[in-house]
Amino acid sequence: MKYNYQAVEMPSKGVSINKSRTGTAYVYHIGKGYRNQYGKPTSKKALIGKLDPATGKLIPNDRYYELYPDQPIETIQQPAEIKLNMPPQLRSQTAEIEHRFRRN
Repeated sequence: MKYNYQAVEMPSKGVSINKSRTGTAYVYHIGKGYRNQYGKPTSKKALIGKLDPATGKLIPNDRYYELYPDQPIETIQQPAEIKLNMPPQLRSQTAEIEHRFRRN
């Protein structure tokens, strides 16, 4: 997944919801239907995201925006990750100071 997308409204048609063993509900786009070699009705499905249990909205993945290109893309801003490039000796000294500080 390229981005962390914001929850969107569930498409009104052409979707199915399947729950996994862990309880997570996955939302699939139902594509073209056909009958397989045994005559059983089958259809092409594509995973388009997860169902947010609190709001009932869809948390989309990249495939959702491929299948529904007219939908505006809304992403959640992630805080900038802070990386400290310290030499190992300074890192151990910093950890030692933090340990002393927490004890007092």
